Amino acid sequence: FVEKIIKKIGEDEDKKNLEEYSNVNINPIKKEDIEKLMIKTLDIKKEKLYKKSYGNDYRNMFIYLLKKYTGLKLKKIGELFNIRYTSVSMKTKRFKEKCKRNKNLNKKKNLIEGIIKKNV
Repeated sequence: FVEKIIKKIGEDEDKKNLEEYSNVNINPIKKEDIEKLMIKTLDIKKEKLYKKSYGNDYRNMFIYLLKKYTGLKLKKIGELFNIRYTSVSMKTKRFKEKCKRNKNLNKKKNLIEGIIKKNV
């Protein structure tokens, strides 16, 4: 589907526009790639990404990155974390807001996103 659209609208500039204005990721990254990247870059354990606890910014960042870069449906992301799909949207929204207030958290998010963008 995405490839057909790209052929119709062109490759370079229009591809960027498609990604920017939609939730369509032209080159989706895998959940496992983001998981490994976060563990290695942030020097954390895998359990920290999945542990349900109040204020677990690493878990919320992981959910945010999965939604933004993998192309996984909200329902599937919710199943991975044992939460409703509506909670996925709310957690990503709250995470973005928290990043605006917390420079250290925003720096970590930008670091991970920078690596993802270089490799996609």
